[in-house]
Amino acid sequence: MREEEPNWTFPTFPIIIEDNELGINIPKELTSMGYTSHESIKDAEWLQRLSSRGSREFEELTGYRVPTHVTCDACGDLE
Repeated sequence: MREEEPNWTFPTFPIIIEDNELGINIPKELTSMGYTSHESIKDAEWLQRLSSRGSREFEELTGYRVPTHVTCDACGDLE
């Protein structure tokens, strides 16, 4: 992302609450508003679906590009 926007910085939250049941870290600001680890999973699933059907929307929302190809870590071939 920094190649496209040199001033871009990764968003950070100062206090993280860990959900030991699911192994998900949620910022305190979100938990104080009632956001749960289950909602975090649903959001991640939604983002995954968005990345496959609307790569431009995904990039605008997250600041990340969807790769045009994926290389297998084990063999190095394109998947």
